[in-house]
Amino acid sequence: AAAGFQPWRTLPITVDVGTNNEKYRNSSTYMGLKDDRPDDDEFYDVMDKAIKAIQWRWPNALIQFEDFSNAHAFGLLEKYRNKTLCFNDDIQGTAATVLAGLLAALLIQQSDPSKAPLKL
Repeated sequence: AAAGFQPWRTLPITVDVGTNNEKYRNSSTYMGLKDDRPDDDEFYDVMDKAIKAIQWRWPNALIQFEDFSNAHAFGLLEKYRNKTLCFNDDIQGTAATVLAGLLAALLIQQSDPSKAPLKL
């Protein structure tokens, strides 16, 4: 299954910190928290608590950050990449997919990836 991950061994966790989108807050179909997003200090405090709780309960868990703003996505990676097993799919997943495509193309051409010229 999914790159070797067994779906029954995953636990999706959503941390809803609200939205600044007035249209969503006024929509009867919007299921998220209808509060303004917190400032950066409060955001990182909420995330620190969530990550510490996950690490306490599941010390070997892989934490996937998904759909954060660029500033928060990079900030979370910077803060936690050397402290816990984590990645951001929007940043690292896209890069990994591009790299996999390039390596696959080189293998199809029977080229040695270490000797491939890089042309931009």
